[in-house]
Amino acid sequence: MNNSDKVTERSGPKKVLIKNGTPILPLIILFAVIVSLWITSGLVLWQLIPDWATRGTVGDTFGAVNSLFSGLAFAGVIYTILLQRKELMYQREELELNRREVSRSADAQEKSEQALSEQSQILRKTLVYQSFDALTSEYREAHMLQAVRRLWDFYRETGAKDIVSAYIKIMEDENSSVNSAPQEERIKLQAGTLHHQRRTVSQFYSRIATFINEDILPVDIFYSSWGETDLQIIPKILIPLENGIRRETIGDTLPDLDENSSLMQLYLKSKSFSNLA
Repeated sequence: MNNSDKVTERSGPKKVLIKNGTPILPLIILFAVIVSLWITSGLVLWQLIPDWATRGTVGDTFGAVNSLFSGLAFAGVIYTILLQRKELMYQREELELNRREVSRSADAQEKSEQALSEQSQILRKTLVYQSFDALTSEYREAHMLQAVRRLWDFYRETGAKDIVSAYIKIMEDENSSVNSAPQEERIKLQAGTLHHQRRTVSQFYSRIATFINEDILPVDIFYSSWGETDLQIIPKILIPLENGIRRETIGDTLPDLDENSSLMQLYLKSKSFSNLA
């Protein structure tokens, strides 16, 4: 129940109140007096004056009483206006309280949204640093460094022109050796093959390209640690070998990786950051 609907209670004699705590007792007394005067005047005329003609004459002399009643009616109108004025005052106060409450609620909601936004930014930064740390740690692992070193050694030994044919020949020889080995030794042998090492490095950079394309890893953070020189393995070794293996094993079913591929874009973007540096 609102404050405007409450009935005021005080100790001592009880007062009859209407809505908003305004006393109605004076109005009741006023109407009771008027009705009593009207009834009393009628009874007095009926008892004291025997005939109707005299009663009419006497009644005409009561114009002052009619004026009194008119004044009382006007007083009632004034009283009603005062009551309405007080009612409007209470309504304005209630509207002001509601406005303040809505304002406080809006402020609280805005602060809550701001806190959620800040929390989301903190979580995003945490995810970025965790992803970057995981990538950096993986790149520094021994098997990754060995794979990168072996690919570069293979590139220098064969040259760019014969890299695909030489790779396919080595891959066939390694597959033959793995398949002829005992079952318990095949996994270990497979992990040391050039083909497995090439796939490990290629998948590593493909994963980085996906992180950048999905805005998980900001480009400025990545290229602060990986420059153009570090990523030259992509256009010189990884993409030529990937395209050569596709043509050799699958044919023309899959298109070649070109400059628009995410892996190649990873290298091309590094040039812009290298020039800025």
